[in-house]
Amino acid sequence: MAKNRVKTVAPRGEASSPSVSTERDVLASFEEDAARSRGEAAGVARPRSEAEVAALLARASGEGTSVLAQGARSSLTAGATPRGDVVLALEGLDAFALEGAVARVGPGVRLRDLNERLAASGLWFPPVPTYDLCCAGGAVATNAAGAATFKYGPVRPWVRALRVVLASGEVLALRRGDCVEEAGRFVVETSAGAVTIPLPAYRTPDVKKIACGYFVREGMDLVDLFIGSEGTLGVVTEIELALAPRPASVVAGVASFADERSAFAFAADVRGASETTWRVKDASGVDVRAIEWIDAPSLELLRARGKASDAELPPAGGSIVLFEQELPAALEDDEAARAIGAGFAGERPALPAARALAGLGALLARHGADDSVRVSLPHDAAGRQRIARLREVVPETVNELVAERKRADPGVRKVAGDMVVPFDRLEEMLGHYRSAFARRGLDSAIWGHVSDGNVHANVLARSSADARSGDEALLELGDMARSLGGAPLSEHGVGKSPTKQRLLRAFLGDQAITDMARTKKALDPRGILAPGNIFPRDTLE
Repeated sequence: MAKNRVKTVAPRGEASSPSVSTERDVLASFEEDAARSRGEAAGVARPRSEAEVAALLARASGEGTSVLAQGARSSLTAGATPRGDVVLALEGLDAFALEGAVARVGPGVRLRDLNERLAASGLWFPPVPTYDLCCAGGAVATNAAGAATFKYGPVRPWVRALRVVLASGEVLALRRGDCVEEAGRFVVETSAGAVTIPLPAYRTPDVKKIACGYFVREGMDLVDLFIGSEGTLGVVTEIELALAPRPASVVAGVASFADERSAFAFAADVRGASETTWRVKDASGVDVRAIEWIDAPSLELLRARGKASDAELPPAGGSIVLFEQELPAALEDDEAARAIGAGFAGERPALPAARALAGLGALLARHGADDSVRVSLPHDAAGRQRIARLREVVPETVNELVAERKRADPGVRKVAGDMVVPFDRLEEMLGHYRSAFARRGLDSAIWGHVSDGNVHANVLARSSADARSGDEALLELGDMARSLGGAPLSEHGVGKSPTKQRLLRAFLGDQAITDMARTKKALDPRGILAPGNIFPRDTLE
Protein backbone atom coordinates (compact mmCIF):
# COMPACT_ATOMS: atom_id res chain seq x y z
CA MET A 1 0.00 0.00 0.00
CA ALA A 2 1.22 3.49 -0.82
CA LYS A 3 2.57 5.48 2.10
CA ASN A 4 -0.27 8.03 1.85
CA ARG A 5 -3.10 5.47 1.90
CA VAL A 6 -5.04 4.11 4.86
CA LYS A 7 -8.04 1.79 5.26
CA THR A 8 -10.98 2.30 7.55
CA VAL A 9 -11.51 -0.22 10.37
CA ALA A 10 -14.49 -1.58 12.27
CA PRO A 11 -15.74 0.57 15.16
CA ARG A 12 -15.28 -0.69 18.71
CA GLY A 13 -18.18 -1.46 21.01
CA GLU A 14 -21.88 -2.16 20.57
CA ALA A 15 -23.35 -0.79 17.37
CA SER A 16 -26.57 0.70 18.75
CA SER A 17 -27.22 4.38 18.08
CA PRO A 18 -27.42 6.57 21.20
CA SER A 19 -30.69 8.26 22.01
CA VAL A 20 -30.95 11.99 21.35
CA SER A 21 -32.54 14.10 24.07
CA THR A 22 -34.57 17.15 23.02
CA GLU A 23 -35.75 18.25 26.45
CA ARG A 24 -35.26 21.99 26.86
CA ASP A 25 -33.72 21.82 30.35
CA VAL A 26 -31.17 19.30 29.06
CA LEU A 27 -30.30 21.27 25.95
CA ALA A 28 -29.75 24.53 27.84
CA SER A 29 -26.60 23.32 29.59
CA PHE A 30 -24.96 22.51 26.24
CA GLU A 31 -25.67 25.82 24.52
CA GLU A 32 -23.03 28.16 25.95
CA ASP A 33 -19.23 28.12 25.92
CA ALA A 34 -16.56 29.77 28.08
CA ALA A 35 -16.79 33.06 26.17
CA ARG A 36 -20.52 33.17 27.02
CA SER A 37 -21.41 32.69 23.38
CA ARG A 38 -24.93 31.26 23.45
CA GLY A 39 -26.41 29.08 20.71
CA GLU A 40 -29.16 26.55 20.18
CA ALA A 41 -28.94 22.76 20.20
CA ALA A 42 -31.35 20.56 18.26
CA GLY A 43 -30.61 17.65 20.60
CA VAL A 44 -27.98 16.08 22.82
CA ALA A 45 -26.54 12.58 22.49
CA ARG A 46 -24.25 11.00 25.06
CA PRO A 47 -22.48 8.05 23.40
CA ARG A 48 -20.96 5.31 25.54
CA SER A 49 -18.72 3.77 22.87
CA GLU A 50 -17.01 4.46 19.57
CA ALA A 51 -19.60 2.30 17.83
CA GLU A 52 -22.38 4.53 19.14
CA VAL A 53 -20.56 7.59 17.80
CA ALA A 54 -20.20 5.83 14.45
CA ALA A 55 -23.89 4.86 14.33
CA LEU A 56 -25.04 8.38 15.16
CA LEU A 57 -22.78 9.98 12.53
CA ALA A 58 -23.83 7.46 9.87
CA ARG A 59 -27.47 8.29 10.56
CA ALA A 60 -26.81 12.04 10.66
CA SER A 61 -24.89 11.89 7.39
CA GLY A 62 -27.74 10.07 5.71
CA GLU A 63 -30.26 12.59 7.00
CA GLY A 64 -28.06 15.67 6.53
CA THR A 65 -28.23 16.49 10.25
CA SER A 66 -25.39 18.63 11.56
CA VAL A 67 -23.44 17.37 14.58
CA LEU A 68 -21.14 19.25 16.98
CA ALA A 69 -18.78 17.28 19.23
CA GLN A 70 -18.41 18.82 22.70
CA GLY A 71 -16.29 18.25 25.77
CA ALA A 72 -15.75 20.84 28.48
CA ARG A 73 -17.19 23.75 26.41
CA SER A 74 -14.08 25.77 27.22
CA SER A 75 -13.90 27.31 23.76
CA LEU A 76 -13.26 31.06 23.57
CA THR A 77 -14.27 31.27 19.89
CA ALA A 78 -17.82 29.81 19.93
CA GLY A 79 -16.32 26.64 18.48
CA ALA A 80 -18.25 24.59 21.05
CA THR A 81 -21.48 26.56 20.63
CA PRO A 82 -24.20 24.79 18.59
CA ARG A 83 -26.11 26.58 15.86
CA GLY A 84 -29.02 24.21 15.48
CA ASP A 85 -26.77 21.12 15.65
CA VAL A 86 -27.16 17.88 17.54
CA VAL A 87 -24.54 18.02 20.29
CA LEU A 88 -22.38 14.92 20.63
CA ALA A 89 -21.40 15.13 24.31
CA LEU A 90 -18.19 13.14 24.71
CA GLU A 91 -17.49 13.54 28.42
CA GLY A 92 -18.62 9.93 29.01
CA LEU A 93 -15.86 8.57 26.76
CA ASP A 94 -13.28 8.85 29.52
CA ALA A 95 -11.34 5.59 29.34
CA PHE A 96 -7.77 5.71 30.62
CA ALA A 97 -4.89 3.25 30.30
CA LEU A 98 -1.19 3.68 31.01
CA GLU A 99 1.31 1.64 29.00
CA GLY A 100 4.89 2.55 29.76
CA ALA A 101 5.39 6.24 28.95
CA VAL A 102 2.18 6.44 26.89
CA ALA A 103 -1.38 7.19 28.03
CA ARG A 104 -4.34 5.98 26.00
CA VAL A 105 -7.35 8.14 26.79
CA GLY A 106 -10.86 8.84 25.65
CA PRO A 107 -11.76 12.35 24.42
CA GLY A 108 -13.74 13.06 27.60
CA VAL A 109 -10.77 12.75 29.98
CA ARG A 110 -10.01 16.11 31.59
CA LEU A 111 -6.34 17.01 31.50
CA ARG A 112 -6.16 17.90 35.20
CA ASP A 113 -7.53 14.45 36.00
CA LEU A 114 -5.04 12.89 33.60
CA ASN A 115 -2.06 14.41 35.38
CA GLU A 116 -3.49 13.52 38.79
CA ARG A 117 -3.85 9.89 37.67
CA LEU A 118 -0.28 9.91 36.40
CA ALA A 119 1.21 11.30 39.63
CA ALA A 120 2.09 7.91 41.13
CA SER A 121 3.83 6.83 37.91
CA GLY A 122 6.39 9.63 37.96
CA LEU A 123 5.10 10.81 34.57
CA TRP A 124 3.01 13.76 33.38
CA PHE A 125 1.48 15.31 30.28
CA PRO A 126 3.17 18.73 29.95
CA PRO A 127 1.26 20.74 27.29
CA VAL A 128 -1.79 21.44 29.43
CA PRO A 129 -3.61 24.73 28.74
CA THR A 130 -4.12 27.34 31.45
CA TYR A 131 -7.65 25.98 31.89
CA ASP A 132 -6.69 22.43 32.83
CA LEU A 133 -10.27 21.18 33.12
CA CYS A 134 -10.45 21.07 29.33
CA CYS A 135 -10.94 17.63 27.79
CA ALA A 136 -8.35 15.69 25.85
CA GLY A 137 -10.56 15.67 22.76
CA GLY A 138 -10.85 19.44 22.78
CA ALA A 139 -7.10 19.81 23.31
CA VAL A 140 -6.50 17.73 20.18
CA ALA A 141 -9.22 19.50 18.20
CA THR A 142 -7.57 22.88 18.85
CA ASN A 143 -3.92 21.81 19.14
CA ALA A 144 -4.08 23.38 22.58
CA ALA A 145 -1.13 25.12 24.16
CA GLY A 146 -0.43 26.74 27.51
CA ALA A 147 2.18 28.24 29.76
CA ALA A 148 4.64 25.32 29.53
CA THR A 149 4.59 25.41 25.72
CA PHE A 150 7.83 27.40 25.95
CA LYS A 151 9.66 24.24 26.98
CA TYR A 152 7.37 21.44 25.83
CA GLY A 153 5.54 22.74 22.76
CA PRO A 154 1.79 22.42 22.04
CA VAL A 155 -0.29 19.24 22.05
CA ARG A 156 0.54 18.19 18.48
CA PRO A 157 3.98 16.56 18.94
CA TRP A 158 2.69 14.62 21.96
CA VAL A 159 -0.03 12.80 20.00
CA ARG A 160 1.19 9.37 18.93
CA ALA A 161 -2.04 7.90 17.59
CA LEU A 162 -5.73 8.68 17.07
CA ARG A 163 -8.94 6.85 16.40
CA VAL A 164 -11.31 9.06 14.44
CA VAL A 165 -14.89 8.50 13.33
CA LEU A 166 -15.57 10.11 9.96
CA ALA A 167 -18.85 11.77 8.96
CA SER A 168 -19.86 8.56 7.17
CA GLY A 169 -19.59 6.60 10.42
CA GLU A 170 -16.46 4.77 9.26
CA VAL A 171 -13.41 4.71 11.54
CA LEU A 172 -9.75 5.49 11.01
CA ALA A 173 -7.07 4.04 13.30
CA LEU A 174 -4.06 6.29 12.75
CA ARG A 175 -0.57 5.87 14.14
CA ARG A 176 2.03 8.54 13.57
CA GLY A 177 4.37 7.53 10.75
CA ASP A 178 1.99 5.06 9.09
CA CYS A 179 0.32 7.44 6.63
CA VAL A 180 2.16 10.48 5.28
CA GLU A 181 1.39 13.05 2.60
CA GLU A 182 2.38 12.33 -0.98
CA ALA A 183 1.84 14.71 -3.91
CA GLY A 184 -0.34 16.93 -1.74
CA ARG A 185 -2.95 14.35 -0.83
CA PHE A 186 -3.99 11.39 1.28
CA VAL A 187 -6.17 8.49 0.20
CA VAL A 188 -8.67 6.78 2.51
CA GLU A 189 -10.00 3.39 1.45
CA THR A 190 -13.58 3.14 2.70
CA SER A 191 -16.29 0.50 2.25
CA ALA A 192 -17.67 2.64 -0.59
CA GLY A 193 -14.32 3.00 -2.36
CA ALA A 194 -11.20 5.13 -2.24
CA VAL A 195 -11.54 8.79 -1.21
CA THR A 196 -8.81 11.26 -2.14
CA ILE A 197 -8.21 14.03 0.39
CA PRO A 198 -6.55 17.04 -1.28
CA LEU A 199 -4.47 19.29 0.96
CA PRO A 200 -4.46 23.10 0.81
CA ALA A 201 -1.48 24.68 -0.89
CA TYR A 202 -0.78 27.41 1.68
CA ARG A 203 2.07 27.41 4.18
CA THR A 204 2.18 29.14 7.58
CA PRO A 205 5.04 30.75 9.56
CA ASP A 206 7.27 28.49 11.62
CA VAL A 207 6.16 29.69 15.05
CA LYS A 208 5.71 27.40 18.04
CA LYS A 209 1.99 28.13 18.41
CA ILE A 210 -0.35 28.58 15.49
CA ALA A 211 -4.06 27.88 15.07
CA CYS A 212 -4.84 29.08 11.56
CA GLY A 213 -7.03 26.42 9.97
CA TYR A 214 -5.85 23.02 8.80
CA PHE A 215 -2.25 22.05 9.41
CA VAL A 216 -0.33 21.64 6.14
CA ARG A 217 3.29 20.63 5.61
CA GLU A 218 5.20 18.66 2.99
CA GLY A 219 5.55 15.07 4.17
CA MET A 220 3.03 15.66 6.95
CA ASP A 221 1.32 12.85 8.83
CA LEU A 222 -2.41 12.18 8.48
CA VAL A 223 -2.62 12.34 12.29
CA ASP A 224 -1.73 16.02 12.04
CA LEU A 225 -4.57 16.86 9.67
CA PHE A 226 -7.08 16.06 12.43
CA ILE A 227 -5.13 17.85 15.19
CA GLY A 228 -6.30 21.45 15.21
CA SER A 229 -9.16 20.85 12.75
CA GLU A 230 -11.74 21.96 15.36
CA GLY A 231 -14.01 18.95 14.91
CA THR A 232 -14.70 19.67 11.24
CA LEU A 233 -13.07 16.55 9.75
CA GLY A 234 -13.95 13.79 12.20
CA VAL A 235 -14.76 12.95 15.80
CA VAL A 236 -11.80 11.73 17.86
CA THR A 237 -12.69 8.74 20.03
CA GLU A 238 -9.27 7.69 21.33
CA ILE A 239 -5.96 9.46 21.78
CA GLU A 240 -2.54 8.02 22.49
CA LEU A 241 -0.37 10.60 24.25
CA ALA A 242 3.35 10.52 24.90
CA LEU A 243 4.31 11.41 28.46
CA ALA A 244 7.38 12.96 30.07
CA PRO A 245 9.18 12.25 33.35
CA ARG A 246 7.68 14.39 36.09
CA PRO A 247 10.20 17.03 37.28
CA ALA A 248 11.93 16.21 40.55
CA SER A 249 10.81 19.55 41.93
CA VAL A 250 9.17 22.79 40.78
CA VAL A 251 9.40 26.33 42.10
CA ALA A 252 6.86 28.94 41.02
CA GLY A 253 7.15 32.65 41.49
CA VAL A 254 5.84 36.10 40.66
CA ALA A 255 7.75 39.36 40.45
CA SER A 256 6.66 42.95 39.92
CA PHE A 257 8.66 45.32 37.72
CA ALA A 258 8.69 49.09 37.60
CA ASP A 259 7.98 49.13 33.87
CA GLU A 260 7.32 46.83 30.94
CA ARG A 261 10.81 47.22 29.55
CA SER A 262 12.31 45.71 32.72
CA ALA A 263 9.78 42.88 32.70
CA PHE A 264 10.54 42.02 29.09
CA ALA A 265 14.30 42.26 29.66
CA PHE A 266 13.96 39.77 32.53
CA ALA A 267 11.85 37.45 30.35
CA ALA A 268 14.42 37.65 27.54
CA ASP A 269 17.28 36.70 29.87
CA VAL A 270 15.32 33.82 31.40
CA ARG A 271 14.40 32.52 27.95
CA GLY A 272 18.00 32.67 26.81
CA ALA A 273 19.36 31.00 29.94
CA SER A 274 16.78 28.20 29.78
CA GLU A 275 17.36 27.53 26.08
CA THR A 276 21.10 27.29 26.79
CA THR A 277 20.40 24.83 29.61
CA TRP A 278 18.39 22.60 27.27
CA ARG A 279 20.93 22.82 24.47
CA VAL A 280 23.98 21.89 26.55
CA LYS A 281 22.03 19.68 29.01
CA ASP A 282 23.35 21.59 32.02
CA ALA A 283 21.98 20.02 35.22
CA SER A 284 22.78 23.20 37.14
CA GLY A 285 21.34 25.66 34.62
CA VAL A 286 18.22 27.82 34.75
CA ASP A 287 15.34 25.63 33.55
CA VAL A 288 12.19 27.74 33.38
CA ARG A 289 9.30 26.07 31.56
CA ALA A 290 6.81 28.95 31.70
CA ILE A 291 7.01 32.75 31.70
CA GLU A 292 3.71 34.61 31.92
CA TRP A 293 3.16 38.37 31.86
CA ILE A 294 0.31 40.61 33.04
CA ASP A 295 0.18 44.32 32.17
CA ALA A 296 -0.58 47.26 34.48
CA PRO A 297 -4.14 47.90 33.19
CA SER A 298 -5.01 44.28 33.98
CA LEU A 299 -3.74 44.71 37.54
CA GLU A 300 -5.64 47.99 37.90
CA LEU A 301 -8.80 46.20 36.77
CA LEU A 302 -8.35 43.55 39.46
CA ARG A 303 -7.87 46.17 42.15
CA ALA A 304 -10.82 48.25 40.95
CA ARG A 305 -13.11 45.22 41.10
CA GLY A 306 -11.97 44.04 44.51
CA LYS A 307 -9.96 41.08 43.25
CA ALA A 308 -6.61 42.13 44.71
CA SER A 309 -6.87 39.90 47.77
CA ASP A 310 -8.31 37.01 45.74
CA ALA A 311 -5.31 37.18 43.42
CA GLU A 312 -2.78 38.12 46.14
CA LEU A 313 -1.33 40.87 44.00
CA PRO A 314 2.26 41.92 44.62
CA PRO A 315 3.10 45.59 45.19
CA ALA A 316 1.94 47.91 42.43
CA GLY A 317 4.24 48.01 39.44
CA GLY A 318 4.29 48.50 35.71
CA SER A 319 3.61 44.82 35.08
CA ILE A 320 4.27 41.44 36.61
CA VAL A 321 5.93 38.24 35.45
CA LEU A 322 5.02 34.76 36.67
CA PHE A 323 7.44 31.87 36.19
CA GLU A 324 7.82 28.14 36.85
CA GLN A 325 11.28 26.65 37.27
CA GLU A 326 11.98 22.91 37.13
CA LEU A 327 14.79 21.47 39.25
CA PRO A 328 16.92 18.42 38.40
CA ALA A 329 16.68 17.07 41.96
CA ALA A 330 14.46 17.52 44.99
CA LEU A 331 15.27 20.30 47.43
CA GLU A 332 13.86 21.00 50.85
CA ASP A 333 12.09 24.33 51.17
CA ASP A 334 14.81 25.88 53.31
CA GLU A 335 17.48 24.76 50.82
CA ALA A 336 15.52 26.31 47.96
CA ALA A 337 15.04 29.57 49.84
CA ARG A 338 18.77 29.77 50.60
CA ALA A 339 19.61 29.04 46.96
CA ILE A 340 17.45 31.92 45.68
CA GLY A 341 18.99 34.21 48.29
CA ALA A 342 22.45 33.11 47.20
CA GLY A 343 21.60 34.14 43.66
CA PHE A 344 20.60 37.61 44.82
CA ALA A 345 23.87 37.85 46.71
CA GLY A 346 25.93 36.71 43.71
CA GLU A 347 26.93 33.41 45.32
CA ARG A 348 27.11 29.96 43.67
CA PRO A 349 25.86 26.99 45.75
CA ALA A 350 27.43 23.54 45.50
CA LEU A 351 24.38 21.41 44.62
CA PRO A 352 23.27 21.50 40.94
CA ALA A 353 19.61 22.05 41.84
CA ALA A 354 20.56 24.87 44.18
CA ARG A 355 22.78 26.43 41.50
CA ALA A 356 19.84 26.34 39.08
CA LEU A 357 17.72 28.33 41.53
CA ALA A 358 20.56 30.69 42.30
CA GLY A 359 20.85 31.43 38.60
CA LEU A 360 17.20 32.43 38.53
CA GLY A 361 17.69 34.57 41.65
CA ALA A 362 20.61 36.35 39.99
CA LEU A 363 18.45 37.22 36.97
CA LEU A 364 15.69 38.55 39.20
CA ALA A 365 18.17 40.75 41.05
CA ARG A 366 19.75 41.98 37.81
CA HIS A 367 16.41 43.32 36.57
CA GLY A 368 15.35 45.04 39.78
CA ALA A 369 12.79 42.56 41.06
CA ASP A 370 14.40 41.92 44.45
CA ASP A 371 11.83 43.87 46.50
CA SER A 372 8.78 42.23 44.96
CA VAL A 373 9.51 38.57 44.40
CA ARG A 374 7.12 36.03 45.89
CA VAL A 375 8.21 32.41 45.50
CA SER A 376 6.37 29.18 46.17
CA LEU A 377 8.95 26.67 47.39
CA PRO A 378 9.03 23.00 46.29
CA HIS A 379 6.71 21.60 48.98
CA ASP A 380 4.27 24.51 48.94
CA ALA A 381 1.61 23.19 46.57
CA ALA A 382 -0.94 25.67 47.92
CA GLY A 383 1.44 28.52 47.17
CA ARG A 384 1.83 27.36 43.57
CA GLN A 385 -1.95 27.24 43.26
CA ARG A 386 -2.22 30.80 44.55
CA ILE A 387 0.28 32.00 41.97
CA ALA A 388 -1.54 30.12 39.22
CA ARG A 389 -4.74 31.70 40.46
CA LEU A 390 -3.25 35.13 39.84
CA ARG A 391 -2.98 34.24 36.14
CA GLU A 392 -6.49 32.76 35.97
CA VAL A 393 -8.32 35.57 37.74
CA VAL A 394 -7.46 38.10 35.03
CA PRO A 395 -9.47 36.52 32.17
CA GLU A 396 -12.21 35.58 34.64
CA THR A 397 -12.54 39.23 35.69
CA VAL A 398 -12.56 40.43 32.09
CA ASN A 399 -15.31 37.92 31.25
CA GLU A 400 -17.34 39.08 34.27
CA LEU A 401 -16.98 42.69 33.15
CA VAL A 402 -18.09 41.81 29.62
CA ALA A 403 -21.15 39.98 30.96
CA GLU A 404 -22.13 42.96 33.13
CA ARG A 405 -21.78 45.44 30.30
CA LYS A 406 -23.63 43.15 27.94
CA ARG A 407 -26.69 43.36 30.20
CA ALA A 408 -26.67 47.14 29.71
CA ASP A 409 -25.90 46.95 25.98
CA PRO A 410 -26.55 43.61 24.23
CA GLY A 411 -24.04 44.60 21.56
CA VAL A 412 -21.17 44.33 24.03
CA ARG A 413 -19.22 41.08 23.64
CA LYS A 414 -15.81 39.60 24.21
CA VAL A 415 -13.32 41.14 21.77
CA ALA A 416 -9.90 39.59 22.16
CA GLY A 417 -6.79 38.90 20.16
CA ASP A 418 -4.74 35.71 20.27
CA MET A 419 -1.76 36.63 18.12
CA VAL A 420 1.81 35.39 18.07
CA VAL A 421 5.05 36.93 16.88
CA PRO A 422 8.70 35.91 17.33
CA PHE A 423 9.75 36.81 20.86
CA ASP A 424 12.24 39.41 19.68
CA ARG A 425 9.37 41.32 18.01
CA LEU A 426 6.97 41.12 20.94
CA GLU A 427 7.72 44.51 22.49
CA GLU A 428 7.25 46.08 19.07
CA MET A 429 3.94 44.25 18.66
CA LEU A 430 2.84 45.44 22.09
CA GLY A 431 3.37 49.01 20.95
CA HIS A 432 1.10 48.34 17.99
CA TYR A 433 -1.59 46.92 20.31
CA ARG A 434 -1.51 50.02 22.46
CA SER A 435 -1.52 52.38 19.48
CA ALA A 436 -4.40 50.63 17.71
CA PHE A 437 -6.57 50.70 20.84
CA ALA A 438 -5.66 54.26 21.89
CA ARG A 439 -6.47 55.69 18.46
CA ARG A 440 -9.98 54.30 18.84
CA GLY A 441 -10.41 55.36 22.45
CA LEU A 442 -10.56 51.76 23.68
CA ASP A 443 -9.57 50.43 27.10
CA SER A 444 -7.69 47.14 27.10
CA ALA A 445 -6.12 44.48 29.27
CA ILE A 446 -3.20 42.44 27.94
CA TRP A 447 -1.60 39.34 29.40
CA GLY A 448 -0.29 35.96 28.32
CA HIS A 449 2.55 33.68 27.36
CA VAL A 450 5.36 36.17 26.97
CA SER A 451 7.89 33.34 26.58
CA ASP A 452 6.19 32.30 23.31
CA GLY A 453 5.58 35.77 21.88
CA ASN A 454 1.86 35.10 22.38
CA VAL A 455 -0.25 37.50 24.46
CA HIS A 456 -4.02 37.92 24.77
CA ALA A 457 -5.11 41.49 24.10
CA ASN A 458 -8.66 42.07 25.35
CA VAL A 459 -10.73 45.14 24.51
CA LEU A 460 -12.82 46.26 27.49
CA ALA A 461 -15.79 47.36 25.38
CA ARG A 462 -18.31 49.68 27.04
CA SER A 463 -20.75 49.65 24.12
CA SER A 464 -21.57 47.90 20.89
CA ALA A 465 -19.67 50.68 19.11
CA ASP A 466 -16.57 49.83 21.15
CA ALA A 467 -16.95 46.17 20.21
CA ARG A 468 -17.07 47.07 16.51
CA SER A 469 -14.05 49.36 16.90
CA GLY A 470 -12.24 46.56 18.69
CA ASP A 471 -12.85 44.25 15.74
CA GLU A 472 -11.38 46.86 13.41
CA ALA A 473 -8.32 47.15 15.64
CA LEU A 474 -7.80 43.38 15.67
CA LEU A 475 -7.98 43.20 11.88
CA GLU A 476 -5.32 45.91 11.68
CA LEU A 477 -3.20 44.09 14.27
CA GLY A 478 -3.53 40.79 12.42
CA ASP A 479 -1.80 42.36 9.43
CA MET A 480 0.88 43.73 11.76
CA ALA A 481 1.51 40.31 13.34
CA ARG A 482 1.97 38.82 9.87
CA SER A 483 4.41 41.59 8.89
CA LEU A 484 6.49 40.80 11.97
CA GLY A 485 6.77 37.11 11.03
CA GLY A 486 3.91 35.87 13.20
CA ALA A 487 0.27 34.92 12.86
CA PRO A 488 -3.07 36.42 13.94
CA LEU A 489 -4.35 33.20 15.52
CA SER A 490 -2.15 31.34 17.96
CA GLU A 491 -3.82 28.91 20.37
CA HIS A 492 -7.59 29.40 20.66
CA GLY A 493 -8.45 28.44 17.11
CA VAL A 494 -10.93 30.13 14.80
CA GLY A 495 -14.28 28.66 15.76
CA LYS A 496 -17.36 30.54 14.64
CA SER A 497 -16.00 33.97 15.55
CA PRO A 498 -16.67 36.29 12.58
CA THR A 499 -13.65 38.41 13.49
CA LYS A 500 -11.30 35.43 13.73
CA GLN A 501 -12.63 34.08 10.43
CA ARG A 502 -11.90 37.45 8.84
CA LEU A 503 -8.42 37.37 10.35
CA LEU A 504 -7.89 33.91 8.91
CA ARG A 505 -9.05 34.96 5.44
CA ALA A 506 -6.87 38.08 5.50
CA PHE A 507 -3.87 36.02 6.66
CA LEU A 508 -4.09 33.09 4.24
CA GLY A 509 -6.18 34.51 1.37
CA ASP A 510 -9.44 33.54 -0.31
CA GLN A 511 -7.93 30.56 -2.10
CA ALA A 512 -6.81 29.02 1.19
CA ILE A 513 -10.39 29.07 2.49
CA THR A 514 -11.58 27.44 -0.73
CA ASP A 515 -8.83 24.81 -0.39
CA MET A 516 -9.81 24.02 3.21
CA ALA A 517 -13.44 23.65 2.19
CA ARG A 518 -12.36 21.19 -0.51
CA THR A 519 -10.42 19.16 2.07
CA LYS A 520 -13.46 19.07 4.34
CA LYS A 521 -15.84 18.05 1.55
CA ALA A 522 -13.65 15.06 0.71
CA LEU A 523 -14.11 13.69 4.23
CA ASP A 524 -17.52 15.22 5.02
CA PRO A 525 -19.43 15.64 1.72
CA ARG A 526 -22.63 16.91 3.32
CA GLY A 527 -20.81 19.22 5.75
CA ILE A 528 -22.44 17.79 8.88
CA LEU A 529 -19.44 18.02 11.24
CA ALA A 530 -19.07 21.25 13.26
CA PRO A 531 -20.50 23.43 10.47
CA GLY A 532 -19.42 27.05 10.77
CA ASN A 533 -16.17 26.28 12.55
CA ILE A 534 -13.06 27.75 10.83
CA PHE A 535 -15.05 29.01 7.84
CA PRO A 536 -18.74 29.86 7.26
CA ARG A 537 -21.21 27.10 6.41
CA ASP A 538 -21.91 28.55 2.97
CA THR A 539 -18.25 28.10 1.96
CA LEU A 540 -19.08 24.45 1.20
CA GLU A 541 -21.93 25.31 -1.17
